[in-house]
Amino acid sequence: MLTLAGPAVAILFAAVFLGIWSYWKRLRYLLWLAAAFFLFSLAALSQILLIPHDFGLNAVVSCILYTVSVLVFADGILMRLGLRSNYFLNLSLGE
Repeated sequence: MLTLAGPAVAILFAAVFLGIWSYWKRLRYLLWLAAAFFLFSLAALSQILLIPHDFGLNAVVSCILYTVSVLVFADGILMRLGLRSNYFLNLSLGE
């Protein structure tokens, strides 16, 4: 039960960022931060609950979700700073 605390807190952060965005729609970076925390919670839940059940496939799925959540989080932070992300660099480093 305690192992599910991490994903629960991440979902809470995603909900808070989404709630703040619903009040201030012009702050689009909040959507990216909410998506990043939601993706992190999906990755953690996938790893904890062994979805899919094959260990190798589970590692690949959770790794992809973790990587995408970090890239989305970084893009949200760059948006907050008024900078643009280099998507080609992100994709090449993510592979």
